[in-house]
Amino acid sequence: MALTAAGDEKAAYNLFSLAVEIDPDDPVLHYNLGHSADLLERYKKALQHYTTAIKIDAEYGDAFLMRAVAYDHLKKHELAIKDCSTAIDIDPSNALAYGNRGISKRLLGDTRLALADYNKSIRLDPTVARFYFNRAILVEQLKDEDRAIEDYKMTISIDAAHQGAAKALKRLLSDQA
Repeated sequence: MALTAAGDEKAAYNLFSLAVEIDPDDPVLHYNLGHSADLLERYKKALQHYTTAIKIDAEYGDAFLMRAVAYDHLKKHELAIKDCSTAIDIDPSNALAYGNRGISKRLLGDTRLALADYNKSIRLDPTVARFYFNRAILVEQLKDEDRAIEDYKMTISIDAAHQGAAKALKRLLSDQA
């Protein structure tokens, strides 16, 4: 974990690999190995490790959530939605699972259900900037510029360094002028 925090993900991956060899039945080790693979953009490997964690512990909601992220990277959005839904079944208060499921639904063009998931993620945890940012992108696509501006502003109020929101907000405000 210290290696991950220090940005040396390759070393972290190697160390987690050794730990899994010592204790192959620990789902947390497989999850961490998957997370390292994900950060290294080895999404197929990440998928394998998250799947192993789930096989060991079928109630490991975070493993389902992160496997969904790996599926999205691999453009398998239907499978991502399924895993996010499972994570929600395990923990109905998992705001990240709703937010990520919203992303997958938006990528498949299901804007109505994506919006519902974004709204739920924000109700569950109104302190996460990317929930507002993702909703802003969607409502802007739906031509609701005023709501998009509100959400971009909220994103920036939570994360002042959020460049994507700042750029989008500036563009929308200049379009309105």
